[in-house]
Amino acid sequence: MNWMNWKRMLITIPIVFVVCVVAAVIIAPIQAKQKQSKNASKNEVVSQEKTQAELANKVEKIEEAKKDPSSDPFKESNLSLTPIGNNAEAKLFEIETDIYRIVFDTKGASVKSVILKKYKDGNKPLDIVLRSSEDDRAFMLYEGRKVKDYNKKPLDAVFSYRIDENKNVIFESEFELNNPSRDKFKVVKTYRIGEKEYMIAIKVDIIPLTGSALDIDGYAYSIAFEPQVGPSFRSTKSKNKQDLRNFYLKFDDKKKAKILRFSDNLFTYESPFKWLELTSKYFAYIIAPQKAGMHVTATLSNSQTNGSLISRSFLSREAKSSDASGDTITDVFNVYLGPQLKDKMNVFNRVQDNSFGVKDLMFEKGMESGGALPLLQNLLKWIMSIFYKLIPNWGVSIILLTLFVRLITFPLQNKASRSTARMGEIQPKINEIKEKYKDNPQKMNEATIALYKEEDIHPFLSLVPTLIQLPILFAMFGLLEKHFELRGAMFIPGWITDLSVPETVLTFPFSIPLLGNELHLMPILYAVSMVFSMMYAQKGAAGAGSQKMQKFMTYGFPVIIFFMLYNASSGLFVYWTMLNACSVLQQVFTNMSEKKKKEAEKVIKEKRENENKPMLYTGVLPPKAKRKGDK
Repeated sequence: MNWMNWKRMLITIPIVFVVCVVAAVIIAPIQAKQKQSKNASKNEVVSQEKTQAELANKVEKIEEAKKDPSSDPFKESNLSLTPIGNNAEAKLFEIETDIYRIVFDTKGASVKSVILKKYKDGNKPLDIVLRSSEDDRAFMLYEGRKVKDYNKKPLDAVFSYRIDENKNVIFESEFELNNPSRDKFKVVKTYRIGEKEYMIAIKVDIIPLTGSALDIDGYAYSIAFEPQVGPSFRSTKSKNKQDLRNFYLKFDDKKKAKILRFSDNLFTYESPFKWLELTSKYFAYIIAPQKAGMHVTATLSNSQTNGSLISRSFLSREAKSSDASGDTITDVFNVYLGPQLKDKMNVFNRVQDNSFGVKDLMFEKGMESGGALPLLQNLLKWIMSIFYKLIPNWGVSIILLTLFVRLITFPLQNKASRSTARMGEIQPKINEIKEKYKDNPQKMNEATIALYKEEDIHPFLSLVPTLIQLPILFAMFGLLEKHFELRGAMFIPGWITDLSVPETVLTFPFSIPLLGNELHLMPILYAVSMVFSMMYAQKGAAGAGSQKMQKFMTYGFPVIIFFMLYNASSGLFVYWTMLNACSVLQQVFTNMSEKKKKEAEKVIKEKRENENKPMLYTGVLPPKAKRKGDK
């Protein structure tokens, strides 16, 4: 393989690497995207492996339990709570603050809807409680520990309620335990709603009226978030990253939250933790208990609703926790329901910044990762925000940012283009060397290196701009995939109405393999722009490399990219298409500049050749001077 083919391979490797990484971020399952924390202690890893092994054994028995309840691996008794003397009908009512509009249900003292007033789901209000059915409600209480759908009952009695002067909603109901002594308990559930902050504080009091503290198989109760976290999924047939939902756990001694790994769609955890999160691309539900003694259960459903799995989470309270005082059980849960924006989340890190008196919750540590190089991302985001202030259109801001980045890197890109062009010019000489020393590889290499020195060409320097572009490409990918302000941002009315999702110009009544049932125009424009970019790049390097490689890079490569990135967001395609357009314009400029340079060199060469030729006198010789005496 000659040097030119090696060079082309070295240039191709970073491009292929970038494509593989981008594809992994877009189409790989999100559960495989993050690895288990490297800082986890050996004891924690062993404990989790043991827990998951025990869980696996229990899961094997679940199917048997459905047929024979006595073999249920999670159920140890038939203890249950029965409501006492409340035959009232269920009632819905609303509480509204500056940021929330919440619909409460007296059945189960639960929440049926949480509208985020400052955000939209298309043309309608955004409900962060995404229910798969009418029965789904948030913050239901279950007796004992809730593990599987058929195990343990919800406390779905109708609660009485009152609203105090601070808009706190207080629910109350009494229950009887079916143990021999028929112990009675009063359940009080209080909601405190944030006026300015995206938080709901839930206080649960279980007061024994007779007997001792509530104990159902080692647990007092479970609090649940059974609906999916909103907003609604945009399509049932096309796969898109914003349709994904992930669970995270945060620990006090870890900087980052850890993604949950499920076994048979079930996850359990019994060790101390800071908070549990269910997150979408832009919004999150985070529940942080103020006390220890909580065990986690999370489940996924195999059946799909609105194009994605149904996520459910439960925190179960130990009956005899180490911090319990007396027989009354009192717990407070701080729940974040809002956007994944740092300025909305980090107000809960200092007491003086919020009205709930909480601190060090570190909710921002659970934000969905936007990719690598966060510092570079933040710099590019800041520059794009400046452009947005000048022209309030995020699509225009992306174009201006692309031009700005291209302007900064122009000297390096221009040098690479000229180097590639020079390599193409000396290709005939390289072919002569190959033919002359085809039986002596060592002489061939020595002669090639000597030619490079003579022509003042440094092959590896042409790779430097490509390598420098990689960090910018990674940062831009992460920025445009996760920049919250792009959500719902319109670029071109009637076409690109939301830069955070793929634009759709036509929906088919059938599904096309690899593409889905939606026609996106931006991927087509991007592929075409990539073909032109490759064509001009090959034209600038005429004669360099093999014809097969050139054809693949020009036509095959854009086709591969088209299918791999078909469902990427419109914002990314605006950036990539504009980047290709800049590449074409730069290559046209380089080619024209090189052409003028060659013409100028040709004129100078011809002039010098003419100056070195011997001069022939073609004028008339003067007549001989007459001597004296001549007539």
